[in-house]
Amino acid sequence: MATINELPSVVTPDETSVVVVTDENSSKKITISDLRNTMVRVASTARAGAVKVGTGLRIDGAGVLSVSNLSGYTLPPATVGSLGGVIVGYGLTITAQGVLSVTGTTIPVASPYVSGTVKVGAGLTMEDGVLNNTVTQYSLPAATQSVLGGVKVGKGLVIAEHVLSTEVKPYAIEGNQTINENYSIPNGTVSYSIGPVTIDRTATVEIGRSGSWTIYTPGATEKYEPPAPPSVPIQEQDTLISANYSIANNKIASSIGPITIARAATVEVAPLSTWVIF
Repeated sequence: MATINELPSVVTPDETSVVVVTDENSSKKITISDLRNTMVRVASTARAGAVKVGTGLRIDGAGVLSVSNLSGYTLPPATVGSLGGVIVGYGLTITAQGVLSVTGTTIPVASPYVSGTVKVGAGLTMEDGVLNNTVTQYSLPAATQSVLGGVKVGKGLVIAEHVLSTEVKPYAIEGNQTINENYSIPNGTVSYSIGPVTIDRTATVEIGRSGSWTIYTPGATEKYEPPAPPSVPIQEQDTLISANYSIANNKIASSIGPITIARAATVEVAPLSTWVIF
């Protein structure tokens, strides 16, 4: 009788084939199917066992299980609404284990040229990260004799590029000169000259109603404010000056305008005199 070692080997036994199992006391049999089910169990999360090679895995002839190379996959960039890959940028670090962290940075103090942190100062409040202005809207008051404020550009004044100026020259003539062309002082306008002033025979000077032409001493550097005229104006001459006319030294002369000086007439106002036109 042949021994076990002399029996031929079976590579792929049938499921119903019988295997003899012996021990010291007895011999028993078991089929290949029962033996497989008993010795090889399906693997689970809690138990080791047999597995089938699924998607993304491969096994070679030696029974080595590996992750297969899934061709065509591209990691999308991360967005606010979808998962994806990121590149570690400024202010971030990443460890060999893939842990992403924020590095410590110093925020600069804000300036007119640099964005940064600010402190809440006077006239400002902060609530829930919102900075607010607590100062009420400024209202420009009207200017008075005792209060600084806004003004409107009135008669005799002009404004250009926020600069307020008189509409007419403060000085009609700069002194010891002759008026050799027609000259007109508008209604309600005050004009000043440095005397003596001579009106040429070919020129006409007109002073509008409520206007005035004041002649004062040569050498003055500031605008001269003439003394108040008599309470009742004195008519010194006709409204049309057709002959030479002279206002004596150190005298205040007042007239009711408009005054017209004929071409054939010359008017002289002495240096210390004043001619006020009403």
